Amino acid sequence: MIPSTALKPIPGPAGLPFLGNLLDVESDILAFLQKVATYGDVAKLTFFNRQITLVNHPDLIQQVLIKDNEVFEKDAGSKLLAKYVLGKGLLTSEGEEHKKMRKISSPAFNRQRILSYGKIMAEATEHHASKWRDGARIDMHREMMALTSAIVAKALFNMDVGEKVDAIGEALEKVMRIVEVIRLPLSDLSMALPLPPTLAIKSGIATLDKIIYETIDEHLADSEDRGDLLSMLIAARREAGDDPTTVRKQLRDEAMTLFLAGHETTANALTWTFYLLSQNADAYNLLVEEAKRVLGDRTATTDDIASLTYTRQVVAESMRLYPPAWVIGRTVMRDYELGGHLIPKGSELWLSQYVTHRDARWFENPTEFHPERWAEGEAEKRPKFSYFPFSAGLRNCIGEQFAWQEAILILSTISRSWRLSLSSGFKVEPLPQVTLRPKEGMKMVVSSA
Repeated sequence: MIPSTALKPIPGPAGLPFLGNLLDVESDILAFLQKVATYGDVAKLTFFNRQITLVNHPDLIQQVLIKDNEVFEKDAGSKLLAKYVLGKGLLTSEGEEHKKMRKISSPAFNRQRILSYGKIMAEATEHHASKWRDGARIDMHREMMALTSAIVAKALFNMDVGEKVDAIGEALEKVMRIVEVIRLPLSDLSMALPLPPTLAIKSGIATLDKIIYETIDEHLADSEDRGDLLSMLIAARREAGDDPTTVRKQLRDEAMTLFLAGHETTANALTWTFYLLSQNADAYNLLVEEAKRVLGDRTATTDDIASLTYTRQVVAESMRLYPPAWVIGRTVMRDYELGGHLIPKGSELWLSQYVTHRDARWFENPTEFHPERWAEGEAEKRPKFSYFPFSAGLRNCIGEQFAWQEAILILSTISRSWRLSLSSGFKVEPLPQVTLRPKEGMKMVVSSA
């Protein structure tokens, strides 16, 4: 037992009785978390009966994610997401179960396999952008969601989403409302009530389940290995002595997790990237020049990625300012000392990429868009865990290299031919749900590059 008298109390903003800081959280959680961080590298907020400790120093973030990771489990929100949406997939599983799932999925994300997905990524992007017209007004968020869902479905499940794209997008909009329930007291009980968000969430899940199960059943009916992730998962189950038809739910959970995580985050990253470029003409000019010089008139390949250095810097800087995964939550499994403070058992830790990535101690002029921060040798000047868009340690995103490759190929392919500008008068506002989305989409105008 840690003697609490030897540790400092955790500072943080005062709250209301019972509600705590709920009103601030509901009003603007991103701005409020930045305010909480001003109280110290370990600071607390509360709402209802939940104490949450915000951790905002690279060394402490490393301690939580790497050194002492076994002390923590997923937070309450993640568990609710697992129970009602993702099931027992790679993202939500714990301990030995997580290690087993990661081992099964890893072959689909080795270097050679990821490189083989490059052709799908580039060709899908060319096909998608070929439907745009000079002067057209589009919702770039919707466009990127459609494109990345098509890529992930084909690469990982050998599935052509085709006419299902709109249905998938609408279903995801509904599912993301689970954040509204997570913030409620007795959130698990709330999911059983016919509330507007819970009804929407269940409707969205039903749509996604139908699409995923149809794909699973097609694979189960075909004994041939199609070379995709789902075929690998089925083969792994057969090798383990399981009858895949009896583990359809497990296959569904694994497929659902990888499908949602594999396209939602990249779509958001690219949407924010095009927004930031539209507000920074010099950076946009450099990006377009590189894309035209490297790609010319041909389809991009994975061999081009090494030459697309500025494109990678643009993506990295975009994920600094608008990280798709904007917060990581952990539940503390025993009384724990962190930064000279006692973190009580059963409380939660939050590590916010959005907050840490905008800390002026690590990033000069932190709200400004400067891709040059990621030029060769620059990142090494900063603490490693001042930037962690893909988490780290045992729970580091298994699809990180897939996402980098996809984002670079999509961004360069589009930028070679098209420029996107923000529609006049359109107000951009972040919406921190499960991922960091633009609240009203991203209305943009297409013009020839």
